[in-house]
Amino acid sequence: MTIQIKEFSVDEEKSSKFGIDGIVKVLLTSVLAAVLGYLAATAQIRKDVAFEKVKYSVAEEKIIREKSEVYFRKYSQLINFLDQNNHFEVKKAKVLVGEVRTAAFELAAYAPPELAKAALELSESMNRAITPAAVPSVNDAISLHNNASQLYKTFYDQLQAFKAQTNAALDEI
Repeated sequence: MTIQIKEFSVDEEKSSKFGIDGIVKVLLTSVLAAVLGYLAATAQIRKDVAFEKVKYSVAEEKIIREKSEVYFRKYSQLINFLDQNNHFEVKKAKVLVGEVRTAAFELAAYAPPELAKAALELSESMNRAITPAAVPSVNDAISLHNNASQLYKTFYDQLQAFKAQTNAALDEI
């Protein structure tokens, strides 16, 4: 048995061309994969940021709703007290106004400036309206009514702003 070995020859021109083509293809594939990976990561980051905006907006709205609930409850208790008592003790009314004022400051700590201002102004209007004065003032009653109307409008405007903010963040997802 005889084994013949044929001479194996490689054409250097063809092999060098094949090597460069291969390297270029590998590099292009690597670059394309890196770009696609970057774009995917960027899209995911944008989605995550939008999701965090939604979570923040919902959490902020929840806190303001909770603080507003306490404020409106205290305000309602004061109004009910005044409605039920034509001749009321100023001392008892002052305690209730103090609770309304405390709730207003707690709300103001979390609320946007417009809502905080409206709640605080209404509390002070209530205080002025029940404080015995040398001369009763119709202006105190008018101020009280105007501030109460402004608070309700501001509160609901702010809730609409939260809803719009949340919807805008949801649209980004």
